[in-house]
Amino acid sequence: MIKSKKTSQLLNQLNSFNYSFFIFIIIGLFTRFYNLPTRLYFLWDNGRDAWAIHRIAQGDLALIGHTSGIQGFFLGPAWFYLGTLGHLLGNGSPWIMSYWYITVTALSLPLFWILSHQLFQDKKLAKLTAFLLLLAPASLRWSSFVWNPMITIPLIAGAYYCLLQARRSRHFLIFSFFLLALSLQFEFAYAVFLVFPLYLLIFWLRGKFNWRDYLYSGLAIGITLTPQLLFELRNKFIMTQSLFQALGDKSKSIPYLQLWQTRPLQLFETTKVQLFGHTTLTKLSMLLIIFVFGYGLSLILTNRLKKKEKFAWQLSYLLVLLPYSLFLLWRGNEGNFFDYYLTPHFVLLIPTIVLTLQYMINKEKWLVFKKISIAKLIALFLLLSFSWGSLVEIKNTILFVDNQAGIKVMSQAVTQLYTWSDEDGQTQPIFRIFTPNRETEHYDYLSFWQAKRQARPVPLTQRAGTEAYWYILIEPDHEFPPEVRFDPWYKEATKNGELLRKQKVGVLELETWKLNK
Repeated sequence: MIKSKKTSQLLNQLNSFNYSFFIFIIIGLFTRFYNLPTRLYFLWDNGRDAWAIHRIAQGDLALIGHTSGIQGFFLGPAWFYLGTLGHLLGNGSPWIMSYWYITVTALSLPLFWILSHQLFQDKKLAKLTAFLLLLAPASLRWSSFVWNPMITIPLIAGAYYCLLQARRSRHFLIFSFFLLALSLQFEFAYAVFLVFPLYLLIFWLRGKFNWRDYLYSGLAIGITLTPQLLFELRNKFIMTQSLFQALGDKSKSIPYLQLWQTRPLQLFETTKVQLFGHTTLTKLSMLLIIFVFGYGLSLILTNRLKKKEKFAWQLSYLLVLLPYSLFLLWRGNEGNFFDYYLTPHFVLLIPTIVLTLQYMINKEKWLVFKKISIAKLIALFLLLSFSWGSLVEIKNTILFVDNQAGIKVMSQAVTQLYTWSDEDGQTQPIFRIFTPNRETEHYDYLSFWQAKRQARPVPLTQRAGTEAYWYILIEPDHEFPPEVRFDPWYKEATKNGELLRKQKVGVLELETWKLNK
């Protein structure tokens, strides 16, 4: 049977799409999972989360999640419930839980592809944007670093795509607010700057006013807040009271003048690392980014865009600028700012930058040489700077990792303590753990999990003073000299003891002590 010309063209497009998409997914999975056992960290936050998830798996259901920067105010429990499936799949294994979270975050990969193809009709440009989202230093780093902000990457990517479709369908609008509100449960200090301003602008997102849009979007937000609302009802609105108390407590706020002296540079530096990593010439790259954004804003304000493309431009710039502008007003958490607040922001930044550069290259005639424009030189320089940052990130955090304090080293250290305790005939050993911040939940969970695997009692963490043997694990304290935190703890931990063994595993120091009779 002879195929028609249109059929052949369609098949060629599908083959090209599948081939490119397959390569895209393979690279994405490789950069997320290659060398992962060595790369993985298991910090105090992970230990705290693992214990919370373990309690949920045992039937102790939670209505709230992590504490926030506001005392008495909690995030939602979505991170815990998401981790519960990983806990069940791995029978409590911290490794499987970590892999599970990274796998869920990898849902952003097809979303990057779909989002890019929604924004750009030019297939080559759409693929380039997808690969930029895939290989951005922030994308590489935060997609495999297990903590609650990582889930905002696929959530914001999905919300961005749905918002672009909001004028076509109310269903997309509703789902966009569901995803944005769900992001509140994973990183409140970012999503809050999008959810409520966009809710006020629903009439603009839809291109018309309809009260049902507000009602259904409000219900979508409310669904995600149900556990916290139930917690509030059961506890006499304690979180609401804490929130209003924090808003009215000026003693923990810094003056705006002080905020504006530090916050713009913090936002600048965090964005620089998100796009270009820790490489040279990044400041020049960021200055060019600021120029590109200024140019894009001038197009919007002077109404030089075609009607078909105006909404995508306006939405993209609004999504990018809302967090920046509101962070300049936000004095929460005693004025502190952490880079993880902007974890998913590259998802909005990169397409907006490409959108603007495409216009500059196609429309502006700032020629330097024949057929070579300033816009092309800017795009080339930014692409090279971005590529260099990505390569450095891949080299340092994926291919050649020297992680002396990750979960692999920690597990080896705990295993060694168990080995020593077996040699000493200790059925239920005593593990004394020193960490600079005094939090040991992560080591406690690793010890608990290994005890569970070996069907033995969970180690004790305190001495009665009469035990024949006990075992010490020490994390280095790089913040303070030994006499400030370590020496008092060590003196108490080794009291009436004789040192029998000493060994170093990664950066961790292990010791066996015996009661000195």
